[in-house]
Amino acid sequence: MGCPPPAAVWIWTFLLLLLEASAGHLRAQEPKVLEGQECQAHSQPWQTALFQGVRLLCGGVLIDDHWVLTAAHCKKEKYTVHLGEHSLQNKDGPEQKMSVAQSIPHPCYNSSSEDRSHDLMLVRLRGRASLGPKVKPIKLADHCPQAGQKCTISGWGTITSPQGRFWGPAGM
Repeated sequence: MGCPPPAAVWIWTFLLLLLEASAGHLRAQEPKVLEGQECQAHSQPWQTALFQGVRLLCGGVLIDDHWVLTAAHCKKEKYTVHLGEHSLQNKDGPEQKMSVAQSIPHPCYNSSSEDRSHDLMLVRLRGRASLGPKVKPIKLADHCPQAGQKCTISGWGTITSPQGRFWGPAGM
C-alpha cells in the first residue's frame, strides 16, 4: 500500500491539530486544584502570583505592603508580582501588577540540590501594594500547628514547574 495523497495528509493533519487544540482548550478550563477546592473569591487576599511575561512562574504570599515570600527556585532575571487575583484567566478586580525591586534567596539555598532545602526567597516590590479587603498581608503565625490540626493551603493549583516536580498532597 502506498502513501496517501498529499491532500489527504493535510486534511488528517488539520483534523488532528484541531482536535488537539480543542482538547487543550478544554484542559485549560479544568481546575488545577489537587484534592481541594476553589477558594471563595478573594478569601486569600495575601495570595500572589509571580509571572514572567504572561507565564505563571510561582505563587507567593504577601507578608507586608513591600514584601512577598515565595520559593527561591522561582527567581528569574525579570518577573512581576500580581496581587488581588482570584482567576488568572479573568480580570475580576482589584488586580495589581507590581515590579520587583530585589529578590533575596535564602543564603543556604542551593539550586543544584535535589532536596529543595532552604527553597525560600523574599521579594521586595518596587512600590507599595495598595492594601484593602482584597489585597492584604497574611498574619504570620507565632507558633507551629499541632499534629493533626487542619490548615488551609492556597496556591494556583499546580505541582510542576520548569524547574522540576514538587510533592503532591501526600508530601505536604
